Formats: sequence, structure tokens, C-alpha cells
Amino acid sequence: MERSIALGCSQGCFSVSVKTDFVPVKIIGHRGLGSTAHLCGNGSTLPHTYFPENTLKSFQAAIDEGVDGLELDVINAACGTAMVIHDDRLNTKVEGAAREGTDCGRVSALSAAEIQRLNVGQGEAPPTLQQTLDLFADANLKRQAQGLDPLIIQLELKGCDVVQTVTTAIRPMIDAGLFRAEDFHVCSFDHAQLVTFKRANPDIEVSPAITTTSLFGDDQLMPGWTPVPGATYRDEVFGELDALQEDMLFTSLDCVMWDVYRPMVNYAVERGHKLYLSISNVRDLDERYLLIVLAAQRAGAEVCLITDEPTHARRALQRLSDELDDATLCEIWSIVAEGCADPSHSGAGDVCGDWSHAATLTSSNFAEVVLSHPPQYQRGGYLAHAKV
Repeated sequence: MERSIALGCSQGCFSVSVKTDFVPVKIIGHRGLGSTAHLCGNGSTLPHTYFPENTLKSFQAAIDEGVDGLELDVINAACGTAMVIHDDRLNTKVEGAAREGTDCGRVSALSAAEIQRLNVGQGEAPPTLQQTLDLFADANLKRQAQGLDPLIIQLELKGCDVVQTVTTAIRPMIDAGLFRAEDFHVCSFDHAQLVTFKRANPDIEVSPAITTTSLFGDDQLMPGWTPVPGATYRDEVFGELDALQEDMLFTSLDCVMWDVYRPMVNYAVERGHKLYLSISNVRDLDERYLLIVLAAQRAGAEVCLITDEPTHARRALQRLSDELDDATLCEIWSIVAEGCADPSHSGAGDVCGDWSHAATLTSSNFAEVVLSHPPQYQRGGYLAHAKV
């Protein structure tokens, strides 16, 4: 369904046709409902509405909030047990330990029993992968009774030799009918491990986690690992992905939100790949990033959004999709009209320039406009006047 509205603003008057159908983006709880903030000093930086990340309490809270899936990190303990925890270096996560100067050891050097005596916040211990999967299996039984789809389970492989332990944990549960192979999505920055995992589990989806450095190169990065204004992808990027795809047979890509420019979306759409996009704390980032999610979706990509704030993200996406109203669209066009100093990045044809003539914003060139103007070099904010 589309609706047409007439707009008037400082750039002139123009008519707009906006697609109002909303196909829900899949929302995945990043490490459950756990803040990505590190513990520091003698206490936790976690707001009271959060739970310690990668814990059973955090995963249950995310399930209770109605997420479509859950993201978690897997590292092997010294005894070979797969543990759910983000960092091998424990003093970045253990309650009461400073990130620097306190040596709490490493996951890979301790037994599962030793790790489970640790407190990563609110009295919670890091769970084993098996304990976590048992929780998800119970949740899926309740979801089935409610007519809901099974949870998407995104496992990030970390550390050494984790392929076998993850396979050993999930394969019997698939064989027992507790999960389907398609419920799992396995990713890693260690692409060699992903190739090994895919060969052992050809029916499970894998996706390479893509670093900002590999996309842009070191010379186009700012402090904080974000691209400089006007950054472009390296010429070799998509050839490298094609070569990797031959070995890995991936069907999706995993990257952070600020790395998503139009060529990445085009690449995914042309090959039928899904996009798993991480945004972490929605409230801590400018919510114009959520417009990139909608733009990628309207360009034809299947999108899963990985976020610490699943309920807020879902509501904001719904509102944006429903309320691309006069003020919001005028704001978008204002930014585009004023922000096209670099024509090589506009990708918007005659959108830049004289606004005295009529223009039409369709669902297709909405995607073109948003994705061709990544947030690093937009002027103002798309959502400055939006009700989000």
C-alpha cells in the first residue's frame, strides 16, 4: 500500500508517495537483554533495567520482552566445556574487577566449575552453552503453544577449537527435535573456523562477521573504529567476499550498523543474503541509524537487527515505518538537499540541487537516498523532529 502526500518546506513544494506496508524486522537481543557496558571499578555500570550480559537472567528477560532471537558468545573453558561469555579475558566482565590491573584469569585457562563460581553481576555466573540451549528449548515450547516462530539463535564463535564443542552441543538437540537446523545462525570474525563449522554442519546458516577495517582500510577510520566522513569501501571488498563465499557457502552477512552503505545492501540483495546488523544501545546512538534498517529492507534485503534495546528498537521501527509523515520526510529531504557536497556519494540523481521543482519520494528511492548518505556525513539528524 502507498499513500501520497504534498509537502512544503524551505526546499520547495513536492509530492511524496510513501510505502506504508510494514514487514517486521527480526529483532535479536544482543547478549540477551544485557548492556554492552563493561563492569568497572568496584561496581557495575549496568542500569537497573538491564541484566548482566550473556547470562541466563539476561536471556530470560529478553525472551520475556518478546525478542525474535538471541545473540550469544561462545568460548571453550580449559576442560573443553563451551561457555557463554563475551571475553576470554575475565577481568573485563567479573564484578568488582577493574578492566586494567586486576588479573582474574582467562576462560580458556579455567575449568567450567571455576568459571561458574565467578560473579559477572547481580550474582549471576557465566552459563554453559548447554544450560543456555536448555533455556531456549523450554522457551520454544511455550512459543509453539502461543503460535510463535522458534527463536533465532545467533552463536558467535570465539577462541580456539570451539567448532567441535558447539557442534556437539547443538546437533543432538536438533536430532531430538528440540531445534531445527534453520533456527541457528553461526557467525565469527575467525572465518577459518566458520569454514570448518560449515563443512561439519552444512544445514546450518553461517555468516562472516565483517570488520570495519576490512571494509574501509586503516586510513579511513576514526578513533572508535568508525569510518571517516566520506569514506568508501575498498575496491577489493566484494571480490574478497565472493572468494570467501566459495569456501564458506554463507547466506548472510554480519556487520555493524555504521558500516552499511548502499553497495553492501546491493551486494546482499543481488545474492539473496540476509543482513544481520548490530546497533547495540539504540538510545545511546542517534536513532537515524534505524532509518538505515528500513532503507535496507525497502531496498529488498532481509534484515535482522541485533540490539541491547529490543523493545525500544521494535517500537521505534514500527513508528518510523508508520509515521514517515510530512515533518519527517521534510527533514530527510532537507538533509539530503543540504548534504550533497560530494556528488560521488549522493547516489540520488536529481535529488540534490534545485528544490523548486516537484520531486517524488518512492519506497525505492527512499532507500537510495538514506543508504547513499551514511550518518557520518549527514547534516543534522533525520529524526530531529520525529516522534521516536
